[in-house]
Amino acid sequence: MPVNPGVMLTRIQGEIEMAVYIFDLDFRGGDVEQCQLPGAVARILLKACSRDESGLVYISNDCMGPTELEVEVNRLKAELDELLRRGRKRFKEYKSRTKDAISRKQHSGGRV
Repeated sequence: MPVNPGVMLTRIQGEIEMAVYIFDLDFRGGDVEQCQLPGAVARILLKACSRDESGLVYISNDCMGPTELEVEVNRLKAELDELLRRGRKRFKEYKSRTKDAISRKQHSGGRV
């Protein structure tokens, strides 16, 4: 079965495969209307992983050769590229909302 870039395939009881996105974007912004600092903050969080018996964390499927390793690296890159695209969009939206709030505040004499 070909691997879809951007997803990790997980076997449940050895039979069912499901796609699991292992990273997510945690985007938080200050109160736009109050122009609250520190403003927007984005972080990448780890949603899924596996651990071995010694507690090491793994973010990929097992790779049995260089081709499989390349597929896993490309999947991780694709997922991170998607988070970067989403993050840029969120920062742009936040900046636009902040600019609008500042403009409204200036036009209302400092009242929001």
